[in-house]
Amino acid sequence: MNFKSKIINKRNLIMSILILNISCSTIKTPPLGVDYESPLKSSNNVEFHYDLTYLDKNGNIRYDRQIWDASYKIVDEAKDYLIVEMFLFNDIYNKDKESYPAFAKEYTRRLVKKKMENPNLKVYVLLDENNNLYGAFEHPFITQMKNAGIDIILVDIFKLKDTFPWYSPIWRTLIKPSGNPQNKGWIGNFYGPMWPKLTLRNLLRALNVKADHRKIFLNEENVMVSSANIHDQSYFHENIAISADGEIKDEVLRGLQLVANFSNGKIDISSNAVEKNNKNIDFGNLSKNEENQEKNSHNNETKIEQQVKEIEKEKVRFVEKETERFAKTGELPDKNSDLNRENSSKNENNLKNGDTITKFDDENNKYQLQFVTEAKIGEHLNKDIDNTKAGDEILMGMYFLADKGIINRLIKAANRGVKIRIIFDRSRDAFGMSTNGLPNKPVSKKLKKKTKNKIEIKWYFTNNEQYHTKITLIKKTDGNVIIHAGSANLIKKNIRGYIMDANFRILTNKDSKLTKDIYSYFDRLWENKDGLFTINFDDEPTTKSSTDFMYKILDATQLGSF
Repeated sequence: MNFKSKIINKRNLIMSILILNISCSTIKTPPLGVDYESPLKSSNNVEFHYDLTYLDKNGNIRYDRQIWDASYKIVDEAKDYLIVEMFLFNDIYNKDKESYPAFAKEYTRRLVKKKMENPNLKVYVLLDENNNLYGAFEHPFITQMKNAGIDIILVDIFKLKDTFPWYSPIWRTLIKPSGNPQNKGWIGNFYGPMWPKLTLRNLLRALNVKADHRKIFLNEENVMVSSANIHDQSYFHENIAISADGEIKDEVLRGLQLVANFSNGKIDISSNAVEKNNKNIDFGNLSKNEENQEKNSHNNETKIEQQVKEIEKEKVRFVEKETERFAKTGELPDKNSDLNRENSSKNENNLKNGDTITKFDDENNKYQLQFVTEAKIGEHLNKDIDNTKAGDEILMGMYFLADKGIINRLIKAANRGVKIRIIFDRSRDAFGMSTNGLPNKPVSKKLKKKTKNKIEIKWYFTNNEQYHTKITLIKKTDGNVIIHAGSANLIKKNIRGYIMDANFRILTNKDSKLTKDIYSYFDRLWENKDGLFTINFDDEPTTKSSTDFMYKILDATQLGSF
C-alpha cells in the first residue's frame, strides 16, 4: 500500500467515524431524567411568585421581589435534605464596566451557613458547567460549598442530544479526547481581566451549546420551579416561580436523582430517613425485642388494611386513566360523570369532593400538578393549545418564542376564535449585548400578520434588564385552567429535548387563588395599573427585512441563542 492510499484510507476512516457520530447524535436516546414526565399529583398549596423591575408613575425605578424570599424559605426550613438545580450560579461579568448586587455570593453564604448549622442536613447543588466557564477553572463559590460539605454535581450536559449535529460529532471525535485541563488558559476572558484566561478547548467545548437550564429548589416539604437564576447580572430581571407542597415534590426528587445518576453523582436521602426513624425509636424507649415486636405487628396486615390498600390501588388506576384521557381531550374529570359516580360509589368513604380525581374544589383550592421536562414540555403545550376552542383564552409572558410548532398552533388557535394576549421581552439586551430584536420581533410580526391582528401583543418596557418570564395560562370556557410555568423558553432547543429545562403543568379552575393571582399579575402589567410595565406593539421599533431574513437563517441552522 503506497503513501497516497494510506492517506485516503485514513481520511475515509475519519469520515466514516464522523458520519456515524452525526447519525447517532440525531437519533440517540436521552439519558433517564431527561424528557421526564410525572403523573398528576395533588397539592393544597400552590403559590405564584414574581420579580419585577419597573418605572412608577413618577418615573422612579421600583423593584418588586418575591421569588428569592420564597426560595430562602425552602432553604431555611430544610431539615432532612435540600437540593438546588441551577443554570447560572455565579458572579461572572465584567466588573470593571458594570456593577450588580453580590447576589450569588449571598446565596452561597446562605447555603454554607445552613449546612454548618445542621451538619446532618444533606445539601446537593446541581450545576451547569458554564459556572466553571466550561472547565477553565473552579469558581470560588463552588469551592466554598464543597469545603462546607455540600455535594456539588456538575450535570453531564454532553449526554444530551446534539444541538449542532454538524459540529458536536467533530468535537467529540477530534477535540474531546485531548482533555480539558483547568487553569491552563492563555486567551483573554471576554468577561473581563478579573476572570481566568481560557484555553481554545474551553471555547470549543462551549460551542456545543448544551445546557442544564433548570432552576429548582427542593426540600422534604416544598418545591419551587422558577425562571430565575442565582446570578448577579440577572438580579434585576423580571421572572416568575411556582412553589408547591404535596406529592409533587417526590416526583421532582425522583427526576433530580436521575439527573445526578447520569452525571456520575448520587442524591441519597435514605440515611436521613433512617436517622429520623432511629430517633423516633429512641424517643419511645423501645428495647430490641420490643422493636422487633413492633415491626412484626405492623407487618401483619389486617383485613381492613388490605381493603385500604385495594382502594388506594383502584384510585391510582383511576387517576392514570383520567390522566391519559385529559392528555387526549384537555378536559378535567367531571365529578358528575358516570366514571366518577362509579368510583365514588365504590370508595364513598375514601374519596371526597375536591380530591385529585374530581373537579377542583373552589373553596379548598386543590390543584393537580405535573413535573415535565425538555421534550415533554413541548408535547403537553402542543396538546393543550390544540385542544383550545372558540371563546377560550391564552395568556403568555415569554422571554423567547421561536418554536415553529408553538407559533403555528397559536396562529390556528387565534383564527378559530381563541383570545390570545402575549407580553414579550423586547429582545434588545442580553447581558449588555444587543440582540437586534431576535427572535421575538420577527415572530411577533408573523403572529400579527397570519391572524390579521387577532393576537394582541405588548412589550415589557425593559431598561437593560430582561423580561425573563416563562408562563402560559390557558382558560377554557368551562372554567378549567391549565398553567405552564418554569424555566423553559418556547424555542426548539428548550422544549424539543436538546437543552434541559423544567416546568410545572398545573390543572386548576378560574376561581382558584392561583388563577386569580396570575390574572392579577398579568392585568397589572397589561394595563400599567401602578407604573409603566408594558408598551403597545406599534410603539416599539420593528426589525428590518434584512434582520428578519437573518432570523430565518439562524432559525433554520439553529445557530442563534433561540
